[in-house]
Amino acid sequence: MDRRTFLQTSVVAVGTAVLLQDVLALSRPPVLYGDGVHDDSTAFESWINGMVVMGADGQQIPKGVLRDKTILITRPMLFTGTRNRTVTQCDIILGKNGRLNLEGSNTCVYACIVRQQGMVWNWKDMEMRDE
Repeated sequence: MDRRTFLQTSVVAVGTAVLLQDVLALSRPPVLYGDGVHDDSTAFESWINGMVVMGADGQQIPKGVLRDKTILITRPMLFTGTRNRTVTQCDIILGKNGRLNLEGSNTCVYACIVRQQGMVWNWKDMEMRDE
């Protein structure tokens, strides 16, 4: 094999490997960390809209009910899907640009605390306070 053919074959092989890596990255389901540190916006939106979402432990988040998570939302979200989802006993933190609008959605949010980032619920006085 001459040098030119070798280089052409190598460039095609490397290009294919990079493209394949990008395709595989796009096909991975989003991860919902639920720790209040990592941005869960994409994963939460995907879960609400009925897509497969993985937990930080590598297990699929069950469809239907999401509970006991600290969800960080950093961008505006409007849910209008007809999926039946329930979010319960979660702490939903809205970052600087985080907004939730569940109008027209079949999503039920109950027994959750929704708060702005940097604020915390004071159970003793039943009010929001700075962290």
